[in-house]
Amino acid sequence: MKLEDKILNKTARIGVIGLGYVGLPEAVALAQQGFFVYGIDIDPKKVNSINSGRNYIKDIPDKDLSEVVKNKKLKATSDEKVIKTLDIITICVPTPFNENKEPDLSYIVNVANSINKNFKKDSLIILESTTYTGTTREILMSLFEKSGYKTGRDYYLAFSP
Repeated sequence: MKLEDKILNKTARIGVIGLGYVGLPEAVALAQQGFFVYGIDIDPKKVNSINSGRNYIKDIPDKDLSEVVKNKKLKATSDEKVIKTLDIITICVPTPFNENKEPDLSYIVNVANSINKNFKKDSLIILESTTYTGTTREILMSLFEKSGYKTGRDYYLAFSP
């Protein structure tokens, strides 16, 4: 089935990588729309909190989080291997400034490497981390293409400012 059809009939499996103040609200909103969402984060406290229905982001009503977890529409994990099962991946990792006041892209690069190790053909990858214009093209596309994946044939990239 085409990705577009999976999106329209809400069978697309979505992963949100980075469950902070951007990623967790996005994961909850997508789950509320009826999609199954894997929230992926390296912090076991966040993973355990979400899977227990306990909220740590004040922008999300506690009831909203607990409801999507209870309805089995949102599950958190630290296991990057779930990427193999995803149709859409949204990257919402931090990009703190380094000593030169430039975004530290190491989190984005680490996520790209995890995606490369667990890639599923015909995936949509969306970068939502705050970074400079060109990061998707210059960093992500470069990393994916070095691994042998072809833009528009194996994966699709999108950038959200």
